[in-house]
Amino acid sequence: MELNWTHNTTTGELRCDITNNLYYIAIRGGEKIHKYINNELVNTIKEHDDWEDEKHWLGQEHTNIVGSYTPLTWEESSAFMKANPFYIGAQPLFGVDGNQRYLDRLARGSAVQEGNDMERVLLDVGNGLYIEIDSEGNYWQRDYDPVVGDFYNVQPCCVFPDNPGRKAMTKEKAERLIKKYS
Repeated sequence: MELNWTHNTTTGELRCDITNNLYYIAIRGGEKIHKYINNELVNTIKEHDDWEDEKHWLGQEHTNIVGSYTPLTWEESSAFMKANPFYIGAQPLFGVDGNQRYLDRLARGSAVQEGNDMERVLLDVGNGLYIEIDSEGNYWQRDYDPVVGDFYNVQPCCVFPDNPGRKAMTKEKAERLIKKYS
C-alpha cells in the first residue's frame, strides 16, 4: 500500500484522498489523523496502533485503489535488508514500495520524502541553500534545520512534524542564487 499525501504548506497539514467521499488529514506529520467521510469528521486517530488498524482496513476495503497493507516484522525487515545489500533507507517496518524502497508510517514512498520527483540544482550547506526544479520548470527551496544540521525532507513526518516543506521561488531569484553560489 502506498498513499499519496499532499502537503498544504500554509496550514502544515497533509491530505490523502482515497475516494471522492473518503479522505484523511494528518496534523503534525501524523501526530493526529482525521478521517472524513462525505466531508464529515468521523474519527480522529491519535495512537500508532489505531493507524496501523486503519491501514489494514484501507487495504481490505479499498485494495483496488491503494493496494494491500503488508508491514514487515523486525525479523522480516532485517532479512529484507540482508537480502538486498545495496538497499539504502530506514528499516522498512511499514513495508516497501514496488521499487523496493521503504514506506514510512503514513505509507508514503521514501522517494516522496527524499524529493526524488525534482532535480537538485543547488546545494550550498554553508549558505543554507537547497534549490530544486520540477518537471515544469518551477523552482523550489528547502529550509535548513539548524538543530539537525541538515535540510528538511519534503513533507512533515513523525520525525519532523513541523517541517515547512518546499517553498516556491521565483525563477529570477533562483537563477540569481544559482549563478552566485554555483
